[in-house]
Amino acid sequence: MMNKLIVSLVLVGYAMAGPFSPFGQGVADLNKGFCLAFQDNQEDTTTACYTQCLATEPKIIEFFNAVDLTNNDDMTNTLQNMGIQFMNQFKDCRTTEFLFSLDNRLSDQAFLYGTVGNLGSQIGTYIAYA
Repeated sequence: MMNKLIVSLVLVGYAMAGPFSPFGQGVADLNKGFCLAFQDNQEDTTTACYTQCLATEPKIIEFFNAVDLTNNDDMTNTLQNMGIQFMNQFKDCRTTEFLFSLDNRLSDQAFLYGTVGNLGSQIGTYIAYA
């Protein structure tokens, strides 16, 4: 049952990825910006985080350039390779530590309500100016 669900999700993802293949490089560039944002020096391109990000770029582009909807094994393999590369990237960029600390902070109700209130006022201000 779980395997059928995974294959179905992969097929849906690849069916949607075909028309979106021109956006692969854009998503890869967004990922590079994400990596640079998690570094102390955002212009340093010699860190392990940025190196992993560069290794993730071709996997993202390969995913978005997928056109063969008849080869489930190849599609699953591509998705797994991209997932493994993202795990390596998250480890080197210490993204997981950030998500754990964010989860701990958002578990505090006072902090969560303050964040939601702040976000609401920011959105309200933007709408008022627009």
